[in-house]
Amino acid sequence: MLLVVFQIAHDRFGLDAAQVVEVVPLVALKQAHGAPGYTAGLFNYRGSVVPVIDLTALITGTPCPRLLSTRIMLVTYTDAAGAQHVLGLLAERVLETVTCSPQDFQSPGIASPEAPYMGDMLVDGDQMLRRITVQELLPPSVQELLFAACGEAS
Repeated sequence: MLLVVFQIAHDRFGLDAAQVVEVVPLVALKQAHGAPGYTAGLFNYRGSVVPVIDLTALITGTPCPRLLSTRIMLVTYTDAAGAQHVLGLLAERVLETVTCSPQDFQSPGIASPEAPYMGDMLVDGDQMLRRITVQELLPPSVQELLFAACGEAS
């Protein structure tokens, strides 16, 4: 398994690279009126309007800093109805990948019912990395709001 690694504050996180369509530089985003505060905005990706979620704002409540290493990871997101969409995930320090196997992950031992997207932990040398489960990022009400507003289904 290959993980795309990014950082939020001093913590490392990873996404399954199989779900990542493309990693693009930070671009100007249009405001997504009425969307939750962790929605960074909307942008045009190859003729489709794509909503972008600020992972730093979602996890910490603070907007993602605009660094040279800040990127938008485009992922395939399957909504509650089974439709597939492209979703942008804004993250800082998107600089590396890590190869591991599913057996390398360990439970953190702490349940996070308010953050169901927080997956298991990977010990990577002297550092730890937390896996983010893309399909658990958005509650159904937010899925409806973002994807209905974009009119984008594959």
